[in-house]
Amino acid sequence: DLSFNSLSKLNADWYNEGGSRMITLLNVKGNPELQRAVGTIVGDVCPNAGTEKLLASSTGFVAKTGSLFECTSLCAGAYARVLSDSSFNTTILCRCRSGQGIGIECADCPNDAFSELKFVDGRYERHCHECPLFSTFRGDRSAQSYRDCQCEVGRYMAEIQRDEDINASDGRCV
Repeated sequence: DLSFNSLSKLNADWYNEGGSRMITLLNVKGNPELQRAVGTIVGDVCPNAGTEKLLASSTGFVAKTGSLFECTSLCAGAYARVLSDSSFNTTILCRCRSGQGIGIECADCPNDAFSELKFVDGRYERHCHECPLFSTFRGDRSAQSYRDCQCEVGRYMAEIQRDEDINASDGRCV
């Protein structure tokens, strides 16, 4: 148990195949000076075995009461499980719950804007976008999609494809 020490470096041999493999659980929580590169996985499932990198789980994000962000844990490795807190790598292990920002640096969106979560360059980012023309949230700052925007009376929301991203769509009040 290496928790709540003054660690500033983590030896990869402690949790990789090339190491002694004597450690199966490595607890490094409570070491704020200990920061390490963390990779991300594609999809929702941590690999079962074979990885030598520390990877962030894409599931299990939990928010602390009153915080604008939520954090996840590291995937169990092939040879050892590393327990850390979010200070280990806040940019990868944490994401904004709403609003805009990266990691734990979050801010509210302005009125009549929605927040969209994207996975960019191996990390989660939230960006604010204005509601489509002729629509509003009526001041709601927790909206997550253009679908939360309400069109003016007599109009309806139509989905349109974005030019820059074929898999994404937006809405327009017509």
